Amino acid sequence: MHNTLSSAAFWQYDAGYWFQKLQSSENGLGATEAALKYQALNERIVAKSSFQKNIHLFLSQFKSPLMLLLIGAVILSAFLGDASDVFIILFIVLSSGLMSFFQERNAGKVIEKLQSLITLKCAVVRDGTPVEIPSGEVVPGDVLLLHAGDMIPADCLVFESNQLYINEASLTGESYPSGGREIC
Repeated sequence: MHNTLSSAAFWQYDAGYWFQKLQSSENGLGATEAALKYQALNERIVAKSSFQKNIHLFLSQFKSPLMLLLIGAVILSAFLGDASDVFIILFIVLSSGLMSFFQERNAGKVIEKLQSLITLKCAVVRDGTPVEIPSGEVVPGDVLLLHAGDMIPADCLVFESNQLYINEASLTGESYPSGGREIC
């Protein structure tokens, strides 16, 4: 549910109440309304710049116990005045950190490219007609059309169903789908 809406006892209200509350209808949102809601939701999300992401990723390379031990050895060697050990250990720490950083950054870029190729889509009703959109573009008030095997892209209320079957295995932690039940 949207943050401004009260979700306490949401099941006690009928579909008409929620359509009014979400400024929607059985015909779904209009394309312009959906675009405005999507833009408003995205304005709240503060994206990190690539420079900030790279700095964070680089610094995270030095959090492992081995790296912390080597950093401690650098400090101890510097305190004892052994300059050659300081430079050798510092070289090992920095070169290892840089190699890990570049490997992880390149792997992250490959994963982003693969994820952009595999966008999950869902069917929504916009202006009274079913349309397929990326699941990340679902906004409060969209009417979702779900079919057998579909993944639900957002929190939602079921207004109408025909032999709806829910597999609760992912919620209960069961390794086999044993908690399924039919809802009429």
